Amino acid sequence: MNHLKKCLRTSATNAFFIICARCLADFGSVLSMIALSSYVFLISNNVYQFSIFMICSVCGSLLASLMSVPFFRKMQGKWALICLNLVRFFIMVLLLILPGSHRLYVVPCIAFISGLCNTLFTIGINSQLPNWIIQPKRLSVNTWLTSLSSVSAVTGGLLVGVLIAGTGYENVFILNIVVYVFVALMLLPLKTLSDATQISLQPVPFKQEWRQLTIELRKAPILAGMLLVTLMGSLGNAAHQVGFPIIATLLTPEHISQAMGALMASWAIGKFVGARLVGYLLKKYPYLSLEMLFFVGFSALSLGFILTFSQQQLIWAIAFVVCAGIGEGIAEVSVVSRIQTEPERLRLPVFSMLALLKMMGFAVGMMIVAPFYHWLPLYLVIMLFHGIPLVTLVIVQLWLKKRFAPQGQLDMQSSTDV
Repeated sequence: MNHLKKCLRTSATNAFFIICARCLADFGSVLSMIALSSYVFLISNNVYQFSIFMICSVCGSLLASLMSVPFFRKMQGKWALICLNLVRFFIMVLLLILPGSHRLYVVPCIAFISGLCNTLFTIGINSQLPNWIIQPKRLSVNTWLTSLSSVSAVTGGLLVGVLIAGTGYENVFILNIVVYVFVALMLLPLKTLSDATQISLQPVPFKQEWRQLTIELRKAPILAGMLLVTLMGSLGNAAHQVGFPIIATLLTPEHISQAMGALMASWAIGKFVGARLVGYLLKKYPYLSLEMLFFVGFSALSLGFILTFSQQQLIWAIAFVVCAGIGEGIAEVSVVSRIQTEPERLRLPVFSMLALLKMMGFAVGMMIVAPFYHWLPLYLVIMLFHGIPLVTLVIVQLWLKKRFAPQGQLDMQSSTDV
């Protein structure tokens, strides 16, 4: 009993610092991404330089997905996350001390390192959360992480324009530096639940690690289906990210920025509500599972965005984007919590695979979606790119139903314990 009380006390303390650190980190990431990208376009006045910046950021994220397994196998715990924030701190300091004439050539490198560190930080938090949070409290912490981090990201996006206009780029970069320092300080008090939680795993060759992951995913077809739907959903994510400015222009040509702000804020509110709903739904309806909630949430996400971009009035677009946000919050908490039920040796590779699939789908979507906006009306583009994950979801459900039909019921892979 004393050990349980100690674990609960440690988990509560860890949860506070982890949530604060994650929210600040997401705020800083959005702040630096928007500030740096607009700064590149300002000093170069060249769309190709802006494209190089974005490509470097995506490449950094892709590399992080591939190298996260060996990185966190060798460097576990809070110190790995603190080091990642110190790297982000130093690259922003480097940007400030360099002469203005040299900054244009350094910013792509900073974008690459930022994308690398941001993705590694997210994978590290998600994969190591069971080492810091006791199992009964884990779902609650995941809901707070998802809901508050989305609010932090949107807040950063809304504030950055005001901060740049009012104080200038250099002061925004200084704010970024301060944010990363606070993130590192928030991670310092973290304590593992017990010495046994930090399992020392034998080093495994890179190819063997990923081969083992594919073997394990064959044994867990529902989880594999969730990852496949996430990959296809990233195409829709790219489509609606590009489509937001377009629909804002169509709905309110005189107030584009206000419409964009209203849509993004409404999406964040919806995601906050959706993330908070997961724990309530699992307690009220014991027959529900994380996998079932993921598929329901993802359906709501895609249908919500399809309906959002089919509207002619801003008020209806806001209503449906809230529904999309609710679905996204439910889906994100469900998939993260489901992966955290995996054993230590599989948890990190699965989170790495999840990040890799998200970035691959988003990068491909960004590359191919632009011509479709010239060929098709806005609502048809969104219907096409969000229809792909919906069709994939239906195919996965039919395949799972057929696969598990001989057993008479669908085994939801022990997630009902959460």
